[in-house]
Amino acid sequence: MAAQLTTLKATQADGMYYPPHWRPEMGSLDKMHGSHHLTHQAKKIKEGILIVRIELPFPIWCTGCNNKFALATRYTAEKFCVGKYLSTPVYKFKMKCHKCPQMHEMRTDPANFDYLCVSGCRRDVRTWDMEENGQVSFTDSAERARLDTDPMFALEKGKNDKNVHDERKPELLKLKIENAVKHGDSFKLNRALRAGLRYAKWHENESTDDEKALAKVIMTQKVKSAGSSKSQEAQNKLKGAKRTLTLSKLGVSKKSKSSDEFVKPATPPKPNSAKMGLICDYSDSSEDES
Repeated sequence: MAAQLTTLKATQADGMYYPPHWRPEMGSLDKMHGSHHLTHQAKKIKEGILIVRIELPFPIWCTGCNNKFALATRYTAEKFCVGKYLSTPVYKFKMKCHKCPQMHEMRTDPANFDYLCVSGCRRDVRTWDMEENGQVSFTDSAERARLDTDPMFALEKGKNDKNVHDERKPELLKLKIENAVKHGDSFKLNRALRAGLRYAKWHENESTDDEKALAKVIMTQKVKSAGSSKSQEAQNKLKGAKRTLTLSKLGVSKKSKSSDEFVKPATPPKPNSAKMGLICDYSDSSEDES
């Protein structure tokens, strides 16, 4: 019975339980109950608004509290369609800032494969020029097309890249050496790290000077107490032996307990009946003759 109830609860949780009063003409369970299959996400579905969870596609600044929110920060937003770009729908997201009452509005930009900040926030623009910072810049689509079609341009670019590599070769070699010194042999580094941890753990478990002094005092007291009890027993035995030896030298023996007690008189033996009969049967001859 318990297994049947458990199965029934699991079926209800999965949404596959049809009550006994259900009929096929009633349609699906959502239609019968008058609910939406998206439950709480569709509470504004009649207005064309769907409740979704969205992650920020880039860092933004809030114009209300002037706080910066990082990439992939999650919000519960209202999603609705505001138009189309060719055949692609343009969606708009409206969400509340979690630090102030400001509402952020963002929409998709299918033309540039990007998102746009509409109101309540602004994008955190990060400009980074790789050539100004001494890095090799990536080739864009126009430069890639020119490399494929112009052999002389490709040769010049390859020569320039080789010169840059030769100029930076000492720096790269220095970085390799430093990296090898710091992270050369991982086994040796791991071994040294474990040895250091064991040494630190051994010192942590080692007793301090105060604990050693206290233990020494306690052991000294125990030894003294044990020695005093043993000496007391030995002294008691020695006193008894000396006392016995002195009395024996003087010729005085210890009094026995029987001498101090009262000695009862010995009772006379009872006469034998056979002997008494013989005595009674004896008589003088003069008396017998008369």
